[in-house]
Amino acid sequence: MCSGWTTLCCEFSGYCRLCDTSAEESIDDLRMMHDKKERKILRKQKTYKMFRQKLHKGISGQIKISYEDETVSIEVKMPQDASNNSVRDTRGLLGGESSFSTLCFALALHEMTEAPFRAMDEFDVFMDTVSRKISLDTLVDFALAQGS
Repeated sequence: MCSGWTTLCCEFSGYCRLCDTSAEESIDDLRMMHDKKERKILRKQKTYKMFRQKLHKGISGQIKISYEDETVSIEVKMPQDASNNSVRDTRGLLGGESSFSTLCFALALHEMTEAPFRAMDEFDVFMDTVSRKISLDTLVDFALAQGS
């Protein structure tokens, strides 16, 4: 009877060691996941900061989502509107302003999603040379920061 009890204790002890090893591996896995998420958050913060600096042209905006009406509206405030604090609907923007606003919206959405690749077609059609340069520089910086 004693040898059976001893065998049971040895098996239990082996099981405990196995559990300890498994727990340590799980903790290591959690640490690795945490570190990966932390790096991802820091990268997103860096990208956001860089993006905000690029947009220091005085442009601001907001996105309004209506779940009841199932609509999304983008409102943009251009630098020339600063004196009267008016916010215009994107339909009232000039071609280049609309293109730049759309680019900003697309980059903001891309920042929140994980995709293996991103493609943009003719986003700069109505932009002047200066806005096109700023937009392309922003896109390149964004892609590099995302590891694309």
